[in-house]
Amino acid sequence: MANWINPPSSITTSVNVTHRVRSAYGPTTSHPVSDDPATNAIVAASGNRFVSFINEGPDEVLVKLNGTASITDYNLIIPAGYNDSKFELADGENLSLICAAGKTATVRTAIAQETEI
Repeated sequence: MANWINPPSSITTSVNVTHRVRSAYGPTTSHPVSDDPATNAIVAASGNRFVSFINEGPDEVLVKLNGTASITDYNLIIPAGYNDSKFELADGENLSLICAAGKTATVRTAIAQETEI
């Protein structure tokens, strides 16, 4: 809790300050991805989440935020070898994955919840 030092007379209450941080990542899930059908890697859930995302290849992956990915409908291309833990998903968002025709990949994900301290 934070308190005013020499507060103006109009302020008579204190202010609660919270910080949102990432919790520890949960277990890793492996997702085989091909050109049909799309793989729902991260399902919609309540609360903000952080995602660790590793594309083990051999091919690139097409990613769709909030919907089902297709080879003509995607938001992002993730190359083979990509490894990042900075994906952030807001409350209710999901990720769907697909590869281009004749391509395959294996993607590993892990999820951390947003918590308040």
